[in-house]
Amino acid sequence: MGEVNYETNFVSQREIFNEFINNIAMLVAECPKVEYVVTKDVSEEFVKKETEIEMQKEDLVSKPEQIRSRSV
Repeated sequence: MGEVNYETNFVSQREIFNEFINNIAMLVAECPKVEYVVTKDVSEEFVKKETEIEMQKEDLVSKPEQIRSRSV
């Protein structure tokens, strides 16, 4: 799993940033040791529980519900 954070929306609009993100994604996708899991591969109950946990994390809890649901 990879995570990239940025402080402003302006960063995400720059070509060099998007190229960087795409390069990271390709490195992960090319790795033979990476296992992929999609939500349809796990039970709905598990997805719901994990979503609830993520929604309560400190960095998201102060944000509006609409923002939190998009982030998770």
